[in-house]
Amino acid sequence: MRGWLLLGMLLSACGEDSSGGPYTPIEDFANAYHTAECTHLVACHEVADQATCLATNIYDLSVYVDPQTIAYVESAKIRYNGSAVAACLATYAARSCNPHDLANRVALSECLVNVYTGTILGGQPCTASAECISQSCANGQCGQNQACCVGMCVGSTAPMPMMRVPIGGTCTVGEGFDACDVGGYCDTSSSVCKPVKQLGAMCNGSNECGDGLDCNQFPVGGGPAVCVRHPGLGESCSADPTCSDEGTYCDSTTRICKQVGLIGASCTSAQCSSLYQCDPTTRVCAAYPTTGSPCDQVGRCNDYNSYCDTSRVCALPAAKGATCQGNVDCESQYCDVATQKCAAFPVCM
Repeated sequence: MRGWLLLGMLLSACGEDSSGGPYTPIEDFANAYHTAECTHLVACHEVADQATCLATNIYDLSVYVDPQTIAYVESAKIRYNGSAVAACLATYAARSCNPHDLANRVALSECLVNVYTGTILGGQPCTASAECISQSCANGQCGQNQACCVGMCVGSTAPMPMMRVPIGGTCTVGEGFDACDVGGYCDTSSSVCKPVKQLGAMCNGSNECGDGLDCNQFPVGGGPAVCVRHPGLGESCSADPTCSDEGTYCDSTTRICKQVGLIGASCTSAQCSSLYQCDPTTRVCAAYPTTGSPCDQVGRCNDYNSYCDTSRVCALPAAKGATCQGNVDCESQYCDVATQKCAAFPVCM
């Protein structure tokens, strides 16, 4: 089963900006995301090189762009800012290996929130809120399963863009990410953005701690949770078994933070990269099953875009017209239930 970053109305097919700088066309978004993530994984020693990574599934997140959104932009109902997407992906690729660094605390989904705008004025027909300048389409009278139901855009005023709250400002919790400026956190007791805490300060979560610090909520020997700096590569992890960086682990024998094993590395006492498995027979790090190989034991496949199908064999999504049992079987991500064939994704216009 592949994991998707469901961009839906977040991204679209054509561009509105023409600055001449870096630009990510929507048709290339999935590949551009994969490339950015691979740049990060190579830097953090989770994989040997970029070419190997690009040929490998990255199971933490994959990208799927809704064809409906592409159609909306092609018809000029939504404008898309490909320069903003390129900038987000560049930042994403360059992030450090320590997930607790302040620079890493802006999620990719947050970075991409404001990359599109609706174009339809209030009182004009719409089938989805994303088409409207106001981001509100009144078609609630439609039944839950009624497709392409036409309503009217409500108002012509665009909503305020999502902005982080400065330190000292009022904030709310539960928006999917911390509402405060980087360097601050939303204090749940006062609903006010406060500066992040220093090493040794008591904490309730990692977002409360300073640059590179994590909240140790289960300290050895008990006691209150405090902001800590986990040991780095080559440092002792005897007192703290959590190493700071991606691509590192606490060796159970030496109690030193070491880099994860790549293909061929012994994994008798070591830990393999997140992209690989420890072969139970050879006890070396190995790739997951490739296309055409059984995946019933691991439920995971190595080759980029492949998946473990219902027959428990690694397969690539099929072209239009091929027999399918579900959307995951198709390149188009749409299996027609009436014909049980892969078909073009239906869109509303």
